[in-house]
Amino acid sequence: MSDFGAKRRRRVRASVPTSTANIGLGFDVFSVALERPRIDVEFEPAPSGTRKIVVQGEYAAKVNIDPHMHPAGKALFALAAESGEPGGYVLRISSDLSPGKGLGVSGAVAVGAVFCANQSLGLRLDGLSLVNIAAKAEPEHHMDNACASAFGGFNIVARTPMEGSGAITVIPPPKDLGLAILVPDIENLLRRKPAN
Repeated sequence: MSDFGAKRRRRVRASVPTSTANIGLGFDVFSVALERPRIDVEFEPAPSGTRKIVVQGEYAAKVNIDPHMHPAGKALFALAAESGEPGGYVLRISSDLSPGKGLGVSGAVAVGAVFCANQSLGLRLDGLSLVNIAAKAEPEHHMDNACASAFGGFNIVARTPMEGSGAITVIPPPKDLGLAILVPDIENLLRRKPAN
């Protein structure tokens, strides 16, 4: 097995849309990508065993950067298991969004990490594979937010609990469609993990 550093092509950056999900009756099924806000993700291959997450932005101090706890780190562990790569990297994430506000931050960073690693390492994952891997960072591997961040538009996820993977329908919204999303100015203390 080679490591990420041996296959290194380049550092890869992506701007990833956030999303909102659990819309109406579509709990864990419907999701919508948002034009704004976005999260910037940069993946840089590193020697095997190096797993570093750097978060920049207003709420960086509230984010647990342990790769075993951070959604992007979990997604990259899943990618390493899928591709057979032991996987060293430095991942830089820039966001001014507070986690736990319902804007799909965890799905966006997971998709960004897997997308950038896929491009950097030339793994040639298709879109559904990318989403399935990124969704492994979510509780119970829910794909809704990851789908929206990966494909944009309005998404419908049909997934059976036994299979784990799913079929995804992406519906492009009308160009003049606008959404009003209310984000409460409160903190979910049950989800907060201490920063490292």
